[in-house]
This record gives sequence, C-alpha cells and structure tokens, in this order.
Amino acid sequence: MRPLDVREVGGALIVVFDDPQSVNDGQSDQFRNAVYERVEEQPRPRIAVDLAAMDFLSSSGVALLIGLRRRIIALDGKLVLLRPHPYVRDLLNMMKLAPLFLFANDESAALALLPPS
Repeated sequence: MRPLDVREVGGALIVVFDDPQSVNDGQSDQFRNAVYERVEEQPRPRIAVDLAAMDFLSSSGVALLIGLRRRIIALDGKLVLLRPHPYVRDLLNMMKLAPLFLFANDESAALALLPPS
C-alpha cells in the first residue's frame, strides 16, 4: 500500500484516492483504517476525497465511502467527493447513494462546500 496522500488547504483535508487496488481491496483493512484514522484525528472534519484516479468502485470501495461519510457525520463534519469519474457517479446514482454525498468538479468548488465553521 502506498502512503496516504493527504494535504491541508484552508483547514480542510484533501484526501487523494489514487490507488484503485487499495480502495477496492476488500481483503485488506490497511488502507481503510489509514483513511479512517486520519479523518478521526480532526475535530469536525472537513474532507474532500479526490476520486479523479478512480475509474471504478467495487463494493468494497463503495463501503469505504459510506463508512467514511458515517464517521465524518458522527464528528459533525462534512464530506465532498471531488472530481468523481462519470462511471463512479453513475454507480452511486444507480445505487441511490448519490444523495448522501456532495460533489465538486474542482478543488475550489470543493473548498467552497467545506467552509470553516
């Protein structure tokens, strides 16, 4: 597993999902736990997950996004899916999960959806 690619911009975290194998691997909890731990370090986390490199999601990848959303909401935070591939967006629409997420096509739009509280 590659190190988690995270950077802070204006108090929000940009988490880059750039390794489809790690995101979609249902056999390994290492990546999922690294993401969850990083997010849970933040009080009222404001997170944008950059999905530009993800041209597909397995059921494990979808479960990762749902688990991430649940943890962020429990901490009174916000989550934005940044630059989702059209297939990923269609998949979330077909699964009727798209209404659970905010979407942004670029980083400035994502940050506008994650204002400081």
